[in-house]
Amino acid sequence: MKTDSIVSQTLSLTMATTGILYNLTQTVKTDYKIDELDDERRNEYIEYIENAIAELNVFKSIFKNKEFNNFVNKFVRFLKNDLEKQLHYENLSDQLRDILHNDLITNKRRLEEENQHLETKIFTKDINCIKLKNQYK
Repeated sequence: MKTDSIVSQTLSLTMATTGILYNLTQTVKTDYKIDELDDERRNEYIEYIENAIAELNVFKSIFKNKEFNNFVNKFVRFLKNDLEKQLHYENLSDQLRDILHNDLITNKRRLEEENQHLETKIFTKDINCIKLKNQYK
């Protein structure tokens, strides 16, 4: 059984690494699209909640019932805190996705350069070995 040469092993490693980075990059791109759709959904939700808060405050002033007012105040506080937390975690998620995307681009470039340098060295050594073998035939 023939064993793979160092050249073919190196090329195989290079291709595998490139494939892995490509898949990761595509996954991040898909996540950007999902996040964009989620942002649209969240904007509708926020608008709905803001309108609901405004309506609750109108009802609060109409009914002037202490228990109802307390309920509205607690519920409005809960809704505002919840929206704030959602936006906070959404922002963290966006920042992390941007970091991951930038890291993938930077490391892909770095690996391409390193692989190209390594391949050049290996091809040069392989060619030199072939020349030496041909000299002694």
